[in-house]
Amino acid sequence: MDVLFLKKYREDRMRNFFIFFIIAISGCCSVIDNKHIGFLPEKLPQAVAGEAFYATIYTNGFPVTWMSFVNDGVYLNEYIEDGLKIKLISPREDNSESRGVIEISGIPLALKSFDIHIVGSTVGTQCPGLQFSKTYRISVIKSDNESLKLSLRDSDNHNAMTKCLGRVI
Repeated sequence: MDVLFLKKYREDRMRNFFIFFIIAISGCCSVIDNKHIGFLPEKLPQAVAGEAFYATIYTNGFPVTWMSFVNDGVYLNEYIEDGLKIKLISPREDNSESRGVIEISGIPLALKSFDIHIVGSTVGTQCPGLQFSKTYRISVIKSDNESLKLSLRDSDNHNAMTKCLGRVI
């Protein structure tokens, strides 16, 4: 009788353990339901035409496995827009860094605004990974420096001549 009791006791314990284990694992997705990728800063500072500009965009929250930015439907890791270089620093292909970092630097030449559309995904385990996107706007404004305005005008004339002649002068 004791043998049957012990066998039944073990079966009950094992069944209860498996039920608890399955609930615990499947419950992780509902516990981590607020999957979130945040971006810092919330918006980029204005750039001043002809003056050095530098900004860094960071992700926070879940680890990022893939990230890029999109320009005209093409996924890019580096791009130059009117004097500003936009470059993906991480995540790296070897997965040594798990946060997304994009660096924007250079000297803007044109007075205009343009968007940087960032896309990416997070790690998936027993829960599926998360797809994310964010659009930043960079606005280039006029400089108050009069000599800088003249050099920018000369730069614009040089760019127009280059486009017209099809070669660098």
